[in-house]
Amino acid sequence: EHRFGHFFRVRLVGPAIVMAKVEEVGDGVYVAEYEAQEPGIYNMTIELQHVSGTGIADPGTGTPRFFVNQELRGSPFEVEIKIDKDERRETNSRLCRGRSELSEEGSGRWVHRDVCLWHGDYCEGVDSSRFDRMDNENVHNDPWIWVPTNCVLKPYTAEDYEKCAGNQTVLFISGTSLFRTMYYDIICMLDSNCTAKKEHEDLGFPGPPKVFFHWIARFADHEMFKDPPLGSVDDRTGRLRYNDTIQHLMEAIAAESPSKEDVIILGSQIFDILKAPMEDYEANLVLLIDALAKVNGTVLWRTGEALHDATLDNSWDFNTRPGRYMNDPRMQRANDMATRLFRAAGFGVIDAHAITHGRQDRSHDGTHYWNMKHFHTSGGDVRLGNGVSNTNAQVLLNWMCNPR
Repeated sequence: EHRFGHFFRVRLVGPAIVMAKVEEVGDGVYVAEYEAQEPGIYNMTIELQHVSGTGIADPGTGTPRFFVNQELRGSPFEVEIKIDKDERRETNSRLCRGRSELSEEGSGRWVHRDVCLWHGDYCEGVDSSRFDRMDNENVHNDPWIWVPTNCVLKPYTAEDYEKCAGNQTVLFISGTSLFRTMYYDIICMLDSNCTAKKEHEDLGFPGPPKVFFHWIARFADHEMFKDPPLGSVDDRTGRLRYNDTIQHLMEAIAAESPSKEDVIILGSQIFDILKAPMEDYEANLVLLIDALAKVNGTVLWRTGEALHDATLDNSWDFNTRPGRYMNDPRMQRANDMATRLFRAAGFGVIDAHAITHGRQDRSHDGTHYWNMKHFHTSGGDVRLGNGVSNTNAQVLLNWMCNPR
């Protein structure tokens, strides 16, 4: 995916899931580059998702969304990847460094469980307990294992996290339903009796360790969606105003009295991205970063997850919902902007988009990664995460707890 011309998506599935980077080189010619580390037979799917001039337009301008979702003739293509031993990337069994490495790189790939089992050198250093994730009820039969490129994830248990956090550490998570799922992934690891129900309000786990979730959404689900702009509007400029929201967030953080070692996790708010012009979104991030510089605690920014446009097209009513500007190219543009600003300010960044990019197979609505067995048996009331969401939570715990 890229920002010019048409938006193509290239995905290879075989021993691993590999997403290609697509660039336009001129005259309607596009080049897709990918790097596969596991040899074997792959199916390469090439889709035209959005036509030129659509997809990333700001609300109220341009063409909001013209979704094509059409595969090229002959797609999927069968691709055989051969890698000589002397050409293979050297594997590394070293544990990912805490508070730095996963936010500095964020690269990795989903490798099939059988590849790790029968060809261990392709997943060198991957803890054998991660092979048993098929039997984990919360992961629910996900055969793929996320393997970072240059280091190894530790599969954290409740006991591991309790040793890491101690009695004082507060994990403050702020966001919408995607962040609430990560909150549930963590507290349900700590407490098997957790409910993981759909709640549009602040939630807290008393611990130890203490985990707090602050519900913050630009547009709550129970409110009617209207024509943009929405939310608090500046009378002078007529544009969206964010100062009140940031003030409420700062008050919620202050109420938890975080120490320097406590972790404050914030991230892309999907409705801000979808309903506000990018210029306003960037201005909001600058205000937020200025405010966060004054709070105690360690701030970590988490990018927005990938949006899977083909699934979205079947799940959302794009005439009445904010989906008129809902697409992954726009999400990537917002993520790039946030990553640049937060890293320049010295904050850590975890790339949740990279982890979820190739996993439309585990998102029932194109945005969330829920355990569908619990979701259906509860009538949609239980929002516990699946293997993809659980992996995002494990990346967070490795970032927090691994030796630095």
